[in-house]
Amino acid sequence: MSFRSVPDVFLLFGGQDFYPNGGWGDFLGSFPTPYEALAEIGSRDGLDWWHVVDTTTDSAILTSHPDGRIGVWNDAPRIALPTPKEGSP
Repeated sequence: MSFRSVPDVFLLFGGQDFYPNGGWGDFLGSFPTPYEALAEIGSRDGLDWWHVVDTTTDSAILTSHPDGRIGVWNDAPRIALPTPKEGSP
């Protein structure tokens, strides 16, 4: 077993509207930054919905909308995504 010193704190869940697995069945991966979670979303075909969860606040901080917008989920704290460093995904 391998252990990392810095855990990935952003969890990505997503799927298709007609074929949700539910709960952890919709888990797609964990990432150190929201940018990397968004890059993963962009690399996948067929995602009808997705949520990015910040495990440090236990909040879904980003969510997809049916019209393609990205927004915050319910009363999740508003976040400001940091400006990516040059060469970042």
